[in-house]
Amino acid sequence: MIRSLATALAGLGIGAAQIAGRRYNPTSAHPATREWYRSLNKPWYTPPGPVFGIVWSILDAALLQTGARIISAPPSRNRNHAILAWIATVTGTWLFPKVMFGWRRPDLAFGVTVGTLVAGTALTAATTATDRKAATGTLPLWGWLVFACVLQRDVWQRNRFHHVT
Repeated sequence: MIRSLATALAGLGIGAAQIAGRRYNPTSAHPATREWYRSLNKPWYTPPGPVFGIVWSILDAALLQTGARIISAPPSRNRNHAILAWIATVTGTWLFPKVMFGWRRPDLAFGVTVGTLVAGTALTAATTATDRKAATGTLPLWGWLVFACVLQRDVWQRNRFHHVT
């Protein structure tokens, strides 16, 4: 596949996930959600809000590059697995804000985070067999998802009885 078309397809996937997810984020555009999130008991190592935006901008760029490289790779079973894992990973990035902030369910959001980590791990493995350079780009995502699992589990556990409003 032509690299520019692959980049466009990957960009559409990333862009759609981010636009859909942004609908639920605890920003000034969503004051009730922001207040709910502020009311949660969070661990000391929770990054400040702007850090999430910076990190996800970097990770989205890496996902874009990885997606473009695997979509444009020669057809193979490993490439197909990598594409499916990429789609599952990107889907997780869309689903988390909906579940955590839209539904206000830290417990289910932890499950989404774990599922996204599993998909990200599969992405790294399948991409390694397809394009080692693209696989290297998945490592920061994998690291962030490990951290996100620890953080989200802690948020869930600290707020098991937090009233959903």
